[in-house]
Amino acid sequence: MADELVSRLLAVLDRQVQVDVAQALADAFDVRAAQPTPLTEIAFGLDSSVFLKLAAKSASATDQVDLLVSDRTGPLILPAQAVQEFWNNHQYNYVKSTADKMRDSFDVLMKDVEKLDSAFGGFRDKAKALLDEFTEGFGHLLDPEASRGVQALLRLLSKHADVVSVPRTDLAAIAANRKRTKTPPGFMDDGDGDFYIWAEFLHGAMRAQEAGRQFERLVLLTNDTKKDWSRREVPHPVLAAEAHALLGLPLELWKIETFARYVKEAGKAEAEADKGAPPAAAAGPVAAEPARQLGEVPADGDAAETAAGHGPEDGSGNPAVP
Repeated sequence: MADELVSRLLAVLDRQVQVDVAQALADAFDVRAAQPTPLTEIAFGLDSSVFLKLAAKSASATDQVDLLVSDRTGPLILPAQAVQEFWNNHQYNYVKSTADKMRDSFDVLMKDVEKLDSAFGGFRDKAKALLDEFTEGFGHLLDPEASRGVQALLRLLSKHADVVSVPRTDLAAIAANRKRTKTPPGFMDDGDGDFYIWAEFLHGAMRAQEAGRQFERLVLLTNDTKKDWSRREVPHPVLAAEAHALLGLPLELWKIETFARYVKEAGKAEAEADKGAPPAAAAGPVAAEPARQLGEVPADGDAAETAAGHGPEDGSGNPAVP
């Protein structure tokens, strides 16, 4: 059965069978609200760009990990390529060796900014706001316990996630052809890592579906915001079409901040239910709103996002490594 699933996967990725890209493109512009799906009924996949934030020492990160490794009907899929890329990008070693130095430098800079007097006009306030924004988005990198958090996360994932690999030789020629034709994901990168993450996520979901796992939606958690993956969390239509061809299910790409918001909403709804109070209107099956569609007016701040991401990142969603 495993060989049959791989054959089906290769046939779709190599276009030996047709995928309905036109319908997927139309769906990408459809701004009507999708039917909400409980978080327990979603097949989640993890990209390497979310590891550090999931490992952060915070109540929000803990709640997110607890949800992912809980007894859900939907699987948690960890592409083996994501684990490999996390190490190759030096994220673990970077945090372990550089966190103390970054934290000390950052503290000095914050203190110097605080010393600026009113003669500098609005510069002090602008500088402080920028530093505060960095702290909110990347403060986990300054945490001296970050490496321990990564270790704990990876142990949990090893125990609870389906770690999935696909045959490299069989996919190498397909990866090259897709790169030449700018087929997502990964055509904006030098290597083919994103393509293998995508293939392994799909294969993991196919295996789970074949084994009888129940889930109604596919969600890949990634902070890679380049347009060869998505635009404002709307998946590239080709990816949505491939997912539907193989699994008959809708696909969404969530940044970790989006996932955190849904987990928080789910926790509130659960607390209200425990108290016997009627659930809030936004609760119900809790995966709440779908990802923003291309036809929607962006929320405040979205216009500042670029196709290559935002903040001090390397374009892959990972913090830039010196």
